[in-house]
Amino acid sequence: MSLSIFHFILTRQNRVLVNAVKFARPHVRTRGRRTFNTSNTTPRPWWAPLASLSVGVASVVGGMKAIGLDQALAQVMAHFQIKKLEETMAETFQDVLKKPLKRYRLLHPLVPDTEFEKAIDDCMDISAAGVFVLWAPQQSGKTKYLEKCAERRMKTDGQHVVVVSTYNNVDPERPDDILSNLHIAGGVQKIGESINEDQHVVFVLDAFDEAMTHFRRDALHSWVVALAQQSLHSRNFTVVLAVANVVHAETILGWNNNEKIQLCGETNNASEILDFRWNASQSEKFLGAAPEEWGSLAERQTFCKLASQCGNVATIMKMKADKTKMTEVSFLSLVESNKIVWESGVQVLAARPTAGHLQYSQHT
Repeated sequence: MSLSIFHFILTRQNRVLVNAVKFARPHVRTRGRRTFNTSNTTPRPWWAPLASLSVGVASVVGGMKAIGLDQALAQVMAHFQIKKLEETMAETFQDVLKKPLKRYRLLHPLVPDTEFEKAIDDCMDISAAGVFVLWAPQQSGKTKYLEKCAERRMKTDGQHVVVVSTYNNVDPERPDDILSNLHIAGGVQKIGESINEDQHVVFVLDAFDEAMTHFRRDALHSWVVALAQQSLHSRNFTVVLAVANVVHAETILGWNNNEKIQLCGETNNASEILDFRWNASQSEKFLGAAPEEWGSLAERQTFCKLASQCGNVATIMKMKADKTKMTEVSFLSLVESNKIVWESGVQVLAARPTAGHLQYSQHT
C-alpha cells in the first residue's frame, strides 16, 4: 500500500477524532461578557462528550486495524524489546566493572581518617581475602565510608569495587542469582574465572540485613561460606557484608568459626569496634565553625562529648543544626540510646562462641 493511501486513511481517521471532540458539546460563542448558546438542540446529558469521544477513538482504532497498522506497531515494539534484552544479555561481568559507583547524597561530609574508615579500607586491601562482616548500627556512616574507601581504591590502586544493595528481586531459594545479576555465569564456583589475572575485585553487599530476612537461611549460609572459600582459593576478590543488626552479624560470623569469615575492625579485642565512633577531636572537626560562630567553648566541648558517645551521624547533625537540643531531656535520651546500641552490640559480638580468645573491655 503506497504512502499516499496511508496518509489519506490516517488523515481521515484523525478528522473523525477531531470532529468527535469538536462537536462533543453545543456550539458556544461569546459576545462581550455575555455567553450565548447557539445550539438549537436541547441540553445534552453529561455523558454525551464521553460517548462522542469514544466513537472517534474507536473509529481511529478501527482504521488502524483495517490497514494492519496495529500489527506493524506491535512488531516495532517487539523489535525494540528484543533488542534491549539482547543488549542486556550481551553485557558481561567486565562491563559491570566499568560502571561508576552509585553515589549517596549526604548533607554533610563525614570526618576523614577515622578508625571506621581505616577498618573498611583494610578489608578492601588487595592482600585481603575471605568474607568480612562490617557491623555498625544504623545511621553510623557505613554506606558513605564504604563509598569513600571504594573510590579511593579504584583511583589509587586500580582495584574494582562492585556494590549490591538490594536483594528482593532475587529468588529466595537462590542467593547465587545475586551473582547472575552481575553477569557471572556459573555462580560462586566460577567467580574467580570471571576476574582477569591482573584484577582484584571487592564485592560490597551493603544493607545485607535485607538478604538475611529475604533468603532461605540454609541456602544463604551455604552461599556465603562458598564465597569465603572461593575468595581464599582464588585470592582475586574479597567480600564485605554490611549489616546493622548485631544478631545478623553474630549469625554470619558463626557460619565458619571465624576462620574464613571475619569481623571487620576486630584484631585483638571486640571493644575495638567502639572506636568506629568519632572521638572528641574528630567531632570538633565535624563542627568546624569558629567558637563565636557556633557557641561558647563549653558548648563545643559538650557537643564533642555527646557526639563521641552516640556515634550516630543523623543525631550529630541534628545537634549541630540546633545546639539547644543539647539541653533537651528527650534529645539526651536519644544520645544515650545510640550509645547503648553500640555498646550492647559489641558485647554480643565479644560473647559469641567463635570469638574464643577475644574479650570485651568497657570503653569510657
